[in-house]
Amino acid sequence: MRVSAHVGREGVVMASAKPVIAFLAKYHVAATRHTLERIASSPGAASRGPLPYMFFDTIHATMNHIAGVDELWRLRLSGQTSAPFDKFYLNDPATSGVKDGALWLERQPDWELARGEALEAAKATQAFVDAQPDEAFLELVSYARTDGSTATIQRGPALMHLLNHATHHRGQVHAALTDLGVSGVVLDMPALMGNDGCRF
Repeated sequence: MRVSAHVGREGVVMASAKPVIAFLAKYHVAATRHTLERIASSPGAASRGPLPYMFFDTIHATMNHIAGVDELWRLRLSGQTSAPFDKFYLNDPATSGVKDGALWLERQPDWELARGEALEAAKATQAFVDAQPDEAFLELVSYARTDGSTATIQRGPALMHLLNHATHHRGQVHAALTDLGVSGVVLDMPALMGNDGCRF
């Protein structure tokens, strides 16, 4: 197997992180598509709730959240402002009276549109990863946090965080679907992508 490598800042030869992150981005699209298909198999499942183990009450709001955070990090990692997302993170339900689930539901209240946007967000993240040159994954990127402070992070770990974030919340959706009696959710990488496709 050929592994591309380059010399890091300390003169250490480092293998490219791109194949791993690109694979995770490919999986992100496949897992999102499959999850949406299973949600569609049970009419009304997306709006059921509030479910106690869902951070955002419903499957609908959770899928909006996954898509939104994809966009949030793509903006941050390309040097653009993510200010439109501040309201989701500065919201304090105890003082505002607005639950986080209701706020994320407002991002796209129409479930049919939300379904399409969730898949398009995953595809956009995959395209963003694919467009990065190898060295971009080691670059430091500064961005404004929602509280106004500045943070700096390497692009590669930030993208891995983004993709892991989606996996985390898809797990909640999987649990919700199981609770609602929806079977057939398969998120294991080899099974979902096929053994031949499960490679870097």
